[in-house]
Amino acid sequence: RDGAAGVVSLVGSEFTTARWAAERAVDAVCAELGRRGGRCRTHELELPHAGIADVEGRLLETLREIHVALDREVVDHLIGWYGTEASHVARYAAAEGLLARLSSDASILSGEVAYAVEHEAATRLSDLVLRRTPLGAAGPPDPTAVARAASIMGDRMGWTAARRATEMADLESTYRALTVSPP
Repeated sequence: RDGAAGVVSLVGSEFTTARWAAERAVDAVCAELGRRGGRCRTHELELPHAGIADVEGRLLETLREIHVALDREVVDHLIGWYGTEASHVARYAAAEGLLARLSSDASILSGEVAYAVEHEAATRLSDLVLRRTPLGAAGPPDPTAVARAASIMGDRMGWTAARRATEMADLESTYRALTVSPP
C-alpha cells in the first residue's frame, strides 16, 4: 500500500506471530493479483515436530539405539541448540564418524560443522561460527575449535589451504570489527 505497485513484503515477523503475518501476507498477494484466496488453515495445522513433547527423551533413545554415549554437557547443548532436530544431528554425526568435540573447551561436535554445510547451507566459516553453531556466541572462540571447524568445513567445501586461511582471517576480522574499544 505504501510502495511500488505489485510488490508485497513482509518484515520482522516473530515466531509467535509468524502464522498470523503469513496469512496477512498471502491475503495481500491475493488482493494484489485480484484473486480470491482459499480459507486459511494455518492455525489448524501442527508445526513440524511440534508433537514431540520429550526432546531429551527422544535424543537419549536415539543415542542408545546407535550405541553412542555423549557427555551431559554435549547432550544439553544439542537439545538447547537443535531442539527436535537434536536426534537427527546426533545420528548424522555418528554416521559421519564425527562425534568428537571441536575442542576440549567446546561442547560442539565436529559433526555439527559437517551438518551445517550439508543441511543448513553454511558456506563461510564466519557464518558457521556466528550463526549456524553457538561456537562464537560468547566472543572469539577457542582457536583450536576454529581451526578444526575450518578443516572439516574446508574438506566438505573443497577449500584450498589458502581459502581456509582466508576464511579464518575473515572471521578474526569480523570479531575485531565487533569489538568495542573502551573510551
